[in-house]
Amino acid sequence: VFPITYMEGTLGEDLGLGPNEALHLIKNITDEVKKYNSFHISIWHNHKLNNMFFWKDWRQVFEKSISYLNED
Repeated sequence: VFPITYMEGTLGEDLGLGPNEALHLIKNITDEVKKYNSFHISIWHNHKLNNMFFWKDWRQVFEKSISYLNED
């Protein structure tokens, strides 16, 4: 069983975070995952990466979170 680390909908819709706040939280979560050499599983829905309406600038959050995850 591999638990989900986070889902973008929870960050944006449920917690009401903006893109910058979400990225900050994602980096903190990623640091913890790396600290324990664990698995990082996030969920990103295609329609939320379109940079439209509520999800404006969230594509950059996705891209930056992947880059951060790949840093040593």
